Amino acid sequence: MNHLPRWVRRLLRSGSHALALHDAIEARFTEVEADLALAAADTTIGTASDEGLERWGEELNEQRMTGETREQYALRLKAIKQGQAVNEEGLRFALDKWGLAYQMLEFGDASTFWDRGFYDREAISVPARQLVITFGDPFLGKTPTPTQIADAKQRANNAIRDVNRVRARGVKVIAVLPMSLQ
Repeated sequence: MNHLPRWVRRLLRSGSHALALHDAIEARFTEVEADLALAAADTTIGTASDEGLERWGEELNEQRMTGETREQYALRLKAIKQGQAVNEEGLRFALDKWGLAYQMLEFGDASTFWDRGFYDREAISVPARQLVITFGDPFLGKTPTPTQIADAKQRANNAIRDVNRVRARGVKVIAVLPMSLQ
């Protein structure tokens, strides 16, 4: 034990391979600590950079939809992370952010439809729980351009995908699009 300091000094003398290995390991740990600090600073969904949102999307298995802004994507990831699924607010949030007029009707057993008792006032006997979303005409009788039609179709598709992501297990979603989007 008394000779250990002398032995270590001899191994770690200037120009030795052991000293180079030690320095390389120290440098690697410094890089890893810097990367971890950068990732930790980018973990809040509301203030995350695009790379931070990408990491959240991978973790939550949720990709950015076509035409979705950075803020919309962050809000959607936040809603998923906070568990705003399987309730009326989560569905309305998923539909409202795409800016299309809609009417939502739910059918099924009132006691088993949603975890939070989300159901229609009417008691209609259907074999499975169903959610019917009827989208309104986004053009209100005006003649749209092909670009407007494509944009509205994309927003409707994104809204339907979002609702399917948020809906409860065992609930069938039926979307009815207006003739102008078909």
